[in-house]
Order: sequence, then C-alpha cells, then structure tokens
Amino acid sequence: MSNINKLIIILLVLGIALTTAATIFVLKQDENNEYERAQLRAETADINYILPYNNKYMGNHSNLAALFGHLPLSDTRTTFQLYPNDLAAKVYYEDSMLQAGKTNLQYSSYSLEGLEHAIDDFYATEVKRSLIYNSTAAFALIENLDALIYEFTDTSFIVTRLDIEGIYMDFANILDDEVWTRRVQAPLEDQGYVKDIADRVLKDQ
Repeated sequence: MSNINKLIIILLVLGIALTTAATIFVLKQDENNEYERAQLRAETADINYILPYNNKYMGNHSNLAALFGHLPLSDTRTTFQLYPNDLAAKVYYEDSMLQAGKTNLQYSSYSLEGLEHAIDDFYATEVKRSLIYNSTAAFALIENLDALIYEFTDTSFIVTRLDIEGIYMDFANILDDEVWTRRVQAPLEDQGYVKDIADRVLKDQ
C-alpha cells in the first residue's frame, strides 16, 4: 500500500472519529438543555436538582437566591429581600404576573391555539402552579423559613409554612423522590387543584 493510500485511510479514520465525537457532544448538549428546560415547569422539575440548596437558615442570602434560580419562574429576573426577625423572605419578580407566566411557558409543549379567550387565566394559573411548587420546595429545604412574599410589578402574595405544610399529610418526608412526585408534582397537573390550593395558600399581600 502506497504512502498516499495510507495517509488517505488515516485521514478518513480521523474524520469519522471527529464527526462521531462532535455528534455525541451535540446530543449531550441537547440532552442537558432539555433537562434544564424541564426544571422550569413544576410538573417536570427534578427534586434532585435543588437538593444541594438544603440549608438550616433562611438568612443565607446566596443559598436562597441560588435555590430560586433553579426553580420555575427563574427565567424572570428576580431580586430578594430577607427579614430575619420574621424568618421571612421576599422574592421580587421584575415583571407582571401574566408576563412571568408567559415567560415560564416559552419552552413548554403547550399549544395556546383556541385559548385566546382565556389566555390571561392560563398564564395566571401557570404562575400560581409555580408559586405552590416553589413554596413547597423552599419550606422543605430551608428549615427555619416561615413565610415567603412573592411580589410582581402588579400584584403580590404571602405564603406561610403553616399553610403549605397543611396541604400535605407527610411533609416531614416530602423530599423523598417518590413522595415528591406523587404528593407535590402529580396534583399540580390538575388546573382545578391548582386554583383550589392557590385560593388557600396564596394570600393577597
């Protein structure tokens, strides 16, 4: 075999190897992006994604900010204010409630076709679903947090630990993977459930 033929074979093998590596990299990136997008929806988020933010103290500002940066509605710009004496935290979303809902749904598979007459209610329900999920996560992970204030540019709510714990019979075990999926996430797929729980726990501020 001539040196030219050997060189051609080597270049061909290298080309195949590089193409395979590039394809694997792209597929892995797509998989990672899909996983991260899933964290924006209460129904598809992975509890293991936020377990690293388990903390005894709500006064740890950076931990609280990181937690909410990995929860639904995190695509909306947020700032935080802590009230250590009240064991409370304010999460300020720098957008209207409906716009936050629209932003949160941008990567979802929902079709809004035919929902034009009820689109505001659809976005509002998405936000309330996310706030129920986020509150459950925050109270489960931040041990001494007693209240959360959610403030949008046009409305605000206060949620207490007592009200959130009252939703679940087994809050002490809520972070168990199977319990979380069954007790926290699965019911949130039902819009009627979301509206009922929101009326109970999201108090106007």
